[in-house]
Amino acid sequence: MERMVVTLVNELYDQVREHFVVIVDDYHLVDDVSEIERFVNRFIQLADENCHLIISSRTLISLPVLPLMVARQQVDGLSNLELAFRADEIQSLFGQNYHTSLSKTDAQALEQESEGWITGLQLSSMVTQQEEKDTPRVKRASGVGLFEYFGQQVLDQQPKELREFLLRSSLLEEFNTELCEKVLGPFTSEPQDWTAPISAILQKNLFALPVGNEGNWLRYHHLFRDFLQSVVQKEEPDLIDSIFYRLAEVHAEEGEWEKAYHTYLQMEDFEALSDLVEKAGTPLQQNGRLLTLRAWLDNIPEELRQSRPGLLSLEGITACMIGDIKQGLSSLNQAEDAFRAAGDIRGLSRLLVRRTTAHQYQGNYTASFKDVEEALDLIKEQEGCADINLDALRSKGLSLYHLGDGAQAVEWLNKALDGFTRHEKKSNALAVLVELGMVYASIGNFETAQSSYEEALNLGKETGNLTLMANLLNNMGVLYHLQGEYEKAIQTFEEGLDAARRSGYLRMEVTLLISLGDLYADFEELEAAHQSYQQAGVAIQPENDHFLYQYLILAEARIARVQKKYSQARQLLATAQIQEGDSAYERGLFHLERGRLAVTEEDIPQALRNLKAAKRYFEQDGRTLEHAWSQLWLSSAAYQSGDMDTARAELQDVLEFPDQEHFIQTILPQVQQTKIWLSSMQEDPVIGATLSDFMEQVAKRESRLPATRRSLRRIVSVVPMSAPRLSILALGRAQVKINGETIAPSDWKTQSVRDLFFYFLTASQAMSKEQIGLVFWPDIDPAKLKMRFKNNLYRLRRALGPEVIVFEDDRYAFNHGLDYDYDVETFDAHLAQAKVSSDSQEQIDHYQAAIDLMRGSYLSDVHMTWVWPERERLNQVYISVLVKLSRLYLNNMEPEKARKTCQRALEHDSCLEEAHRLLMKVYAMLEDRSAIARQYQICKKTLREELDLPPAEETEELYRQLIA
Repeated sequence: MERMVVTLVNELYDQVREHFVVIVDDYHLVDDVSEIERFVNRFIQLADENCHLIISSRTLISLPVLPLMVARQQVDGLSNLELAFRADEIQSLFGQNYHTSLSKTDAQALEQESEGWITGLQLSSMVTQQEEKDTPRVKRASGVGLFEYFGQQVLDQQPKELREFLLRSSLLEEFNTELCEKVLGPFTSEPQDWTAPISAILQKNLFALPVGNEGNWLRYHHLFRDFLQSVVQKEEPDLIDSIFYRLAEVHAEEGEWEKAYHTYLQMEDFEALSDLVEKAGTPLQQNGRLLTLRAWLDNIPEELRQSRPGLLSLEGITACMIGDIKQGLSSLNQAEDAFRAAGDIRGLSRLLVRRTTAHQYQGNYTASFKDVEEALDLIKEQEGCADINLDALRSKGLSLYHLGDGAQAVEWLNKALDGFTRHEKKSNALAVLVELGMVYASIGNFETAQSSYEEALNLGKETGNLTLMANLLNNMGVLYHLQGEYEKAIQTFEEGLDAARRSGYLRMEVTLLISLGDLYADFEELEAAHQSYQQAGVAIQPENDHFLYQYLILAEARIARVQKKYSQARQLLATAQIQEGDSAYERGLFHLERGRLAVTEEDIPQALRNLKAAKRYFEQDGRTLEHAWSQLWLSSAAYQSGDMDTARAELQDVLEFPDQEHFIQTILPQVQQTKIWLSSMQEDPVIGATLSDFMEQVAKRESRLPATRRSLRRIVSVVPMSAPRLSILALGRAQVKINGETIAPSDWKTQSVRDLFFYFLTASQAMSKEQIGLVFWPDIDPAKLKMRFKNNLYRLRRALGPEVIVFEDDRYAFNHGLDYDYDVETFDAHLAQAKVSSDSQEQIDHYQAAIDLMRGSYLSDVHMTWVWPERERLNQVYISVLVKLSRLYLNNMEPEKARKTCQRALEHDSCLEEAHRLLMKVYAMLEDRSAIARQYQICKKTLREELDLPPAEETEELYRQLIA
């Protein structure tokens, strides 16, 4: 909730510059929802002073922040008396809106009877004239109250059958012919044609409005509905509950759980409510409606909830998925005792399947497998348990996966998928597809994993299940990460985090933060990785999720090791606890990190013991990728111990791994950490040549990482990456920063040194000193050129570092392999992303980000001819982007932003007719005819004075259309 409020307030602060009003109408309808109260209260506290909130409610508002705001004179209110229409205002209202002349006497009478209430006045104006067509309709309302008016002039004027229909249908809130047949049909003595009364209501304008996409549902105005229900209460009180119960049954039969729930809640029948929640619980849980389900359970009295094992079972699985595993498991165990005592096989089976999830979260995979096996055995001979059976098949597949049997896991998950697909259970099928992809990826079958995820993604767009989508996006992000598609991985993780937070799925939020941290760690963005892990650690406790908690410890230990904080790494590993029920995979991860630390600290006996254990566990679990990691480190440890036979054998397996091209990408971080030993092993006569080829491929991939890092910096938002060491600004005055500190003119010694750096940066290829000399010192003799160039290059390297300019084959070039950021490259990257995007808002974001980088002309304080081509290119591109952005803002109904952007374009090119035309369209949208004419005249005058040309015919035609 807090993150959502903060995000909303920050977005408003960034995007809305003017004062604006947020209006919340009918707040009394949600005043009792604590989550909404907290949201509104926090929004008021955080919103900037340009935000003004209007809340209308039939009851007094009890927001906690109000007393303090009243004391500070930051809040005001309008009572019924202040909102009421006076007699003279009523006369004006009827004259303006209803073209009815109202005498002062009639207006005063109506003011008294309606109490000046606008809705009552509007309803009076809506009454269809029947017998007294020439009499002002308001006169018939005078002298009676609104409900009496509805009775005398509306309800009692209808035929008996229609009158009865009006009364009974008022209990339905919204209705159509089908709902009337199902709910009201049982209470009629003979079959009814429900089309007739519905048509009559519309024809007679009986205060009903069409609703729904096709307008084939009706809803009464709430005042008329309240009146009708009050009449039913007097005339047929015994019928009300019967209709409500039937209405709730119909809603439940059709899966309209919320409508059924609110009907029972309105009747305060908590027994029926409990039955409904038990029935709706599994669909809600499987569709990711965890917060809704928790709220419904909380509304059931504690005593009743404790007496019903079905509710305890639901409460348990909901608590587990939200993140409270300890409490969830306690409720599940309590429900188990009650189900066994009652001999409820179906309820017990469902509970056992649910409890497998809790055991898996805790890392107790043996108990998980035991529960699902018992569930399958219990329902083997039971009828009507097909849904539980399919869930059990899925749980068995997951249990086998965690126990290291990937092949069997795939088999059982496919059985579940076939059943869910056959029964058209889309959310369930989506979940299984995600899990199948996870299993395939774990055993190194990335291609099949990708296919499963893509199929799940297509299905996920249909279901709108945020919980499952968060899980899917995490798994897809991990796959992208392993395949080296880092930009896709980051974007997928951040999209998944948004889905997890919106659904309230805390465990998946933690998982996604850890996945994000792993990606940062592989890039050696250690501070960003640490921040991601810290955010995850705040939300997780060891008793709630053993696997994620252990994984987090190992991840933090890895960072400490890479940072050479070996004591801290040892302390972290000492806190990691291996449990009896832990999977081979978890044991393998633990021993792998202990082994890596031992290799780094040159404790070779300890390293060999742990790495051999890790290799054994990963092999047992079918984890081909992690198995290869352990072999790589084991080879390094064996090499240090002098055991070349083991070193060669382990490394040979790595070098012969199938699909080397993709494999090198997945093992790259491990190779980077063991490079010091692998480089030495390249001299080995047995495997040296093969290893050299392997390391050459590794070097090629490493060379791409700096560009990837620059790309990632532009797209990350949840956890920012560290600033680059070298920051280069050329869009305006030339400026270079190292670690955030600007290089002063005195550091360059002369401006020509600084200009030489930017020339290297701009050059498309490496240059010889002679080529550079022709640009900077064309008239100097060769002997002096050599000394001048040498001095300037020395000063350049002294200012920025020796690695900034590389020398190869007698040519010099800027080192693009550095960790740097260059605003021109960022500018071009935003334009490229906008070009490939089909989403207008995304295009706006990229174009706006690009033009925000522009501080002036390219290298505006450099006055050499080599600057001109790039300066002109960027100037033309900049103007083109301003026009495109203006058009997008105009199409997006944001005329003020379009106006400012157009004016910015005209500041750079006052003769740009397209910008003049766009401005005229902006003023047309603002309905400012004088501004249209003024802009046309400015355009005409500018073209005449600057170019001695008239406006184009397109401009003339647009002007004629807009002022017509």
